[in-house]
Amino acid sequence: MGLNMKEKQAVTREYKTRYQKAAKKEKRTLLDEFTRLTGYHRKSAIRLLSAMPVREVLVPVDGKPLKLTP
Repeated sequence: MGLNMKEKQAVTREYKTRYQKAAKKEKRTLLDEFTRLTGYHRKSAIRLLSAMPVREVLVPVDGKPLKLTP
């Protein structure tokens, strides 16, 4: 029995802030717990927990930059 997608997202939100503030040894422990809970592959979990949110993106439209926010 695994977690459904909403539960995985909730667990990810919880672990993400802790993971980004943790020291290297703590990150290893958090990553072990996270992969055991969610079933994510270790490298995918690292990418997911390390990712910083994108604030805005500049896209050139007709030669002028256009700001897009996700």
